[in-house]
Amino acid sequence: MITLNKYASDSLQSIKNSNFLSEEDFNAIQTMQEELQDTYEKRQIWRTETEMMVSVLNNVKFPTKASKYWQAVKEQAVFFENLATLSFEYQRNILQVKRILKKLETTEDELDREELEIDLKEAEFKKKNMEIAAKDRMRELKLWSKIKDELNDGSFDDKDVNNHQLISYGQRFINEALLAGNNGSPSENRNIQGLVQTTLKACQEKGVMDKVLEGLPEEHLKILERSNVLKSLDNS
Repeated sequence: MITLNKYASDSLQSIKNSNFLSEEDFNAIQTMQEELQDTYEKRQIWRTETEMMVSVLNNVKFPTKASKYWQAVKEQAVFFENLATLSFEYQRNILQVKRILKKLETTEDELDREELEIDLKEAEFKKKNMEIAAKDRMRELKLWSKIKDELNDGSFDDKDVNNHQLISYGQRFINEALLAGNNGSPSENRNIQGLVQTTLKACQEKGVMDKVLEGLPEEHLKILERSNVLKSLDNS
């Protein structure tokens, strides 16, 4: 059975048994056994906390605490769903191991037994990898929980996602439009400008424009003051 602390050596034994590497290549990979074990134990499967905060919850797409919080809710929900799905795969794999062991008790043909033993080793290999994947999914689930707690300071509604979106989207679309400038294609520029106009018009009608503007970076406010965006809203 493949175990975590013998993952590299057990895997190398399987590779050796397959005899599909040249002697030179196998000797080369064998010299890396300790390195490969270390690589296996410290490899990154899912995202680090830094990636979650910087890459996923970046300030352009998620400019408010509320938008970051609700995206964290989405991310955590997806990881929980994936963990549940993995649990079914794990159960099926355990059942497969039982079926293989049962067949091995009665199978007499030498080639059939050899094939079943390969199937058994492969199932054990999958089982260990699923256990490791589940452990790392739990790590990310815990991190999303931590991030949600840090973001949820009582300044926004954490029950209804809709209540933050006008303000968050208003800031997001302004940020994206100003950062993009005129560098996009004509259709992309029209799309982002349409999003800005539509969202800000809705913000104006709902009386939340001040909240949108107060959350923008100072340099973006200055650009808006020089542009006709806000004036066009007042005149529409």
